Amino acid sequence: MARVGRRTVSALVEAGQAAALADCLALGRGTRDSVGLGPAERVRNLSGRVLLRTGRLPPPYAPVVLIDDVITTGATAVSCVRALESAGVQVSAVLALTATAS
Repeated sequence: MARVGRRTVSALVEAGQAAALADCLALGRGTRDSVGLGPAERVRNLSGRVLLRTGRLPPPYAPVVLIDDVITTGATAVSCVRALESAGVQVSAVLALTATAS
């Protein structure tokens, strides 16, 4: 996802928009790949395992857009938004973006 984030920020900056990448989330130990998990299993899998890299948080009051590679049940996006909100970060939007080979 970092690559998709970097490309997105680059495209926004090239278009004259202010943008920066805040690589401030990580998955903790014991987090399984969610492929093949049902909705309830995905929620349990992520419960308490989305960690903040506090030194990388966006500045206060910065508009934040969370980027994910795919939205299946929304469990990852919800867990990430909750983690960010627990640190006082307000997420304005969640986008699903996928990079393709070029």
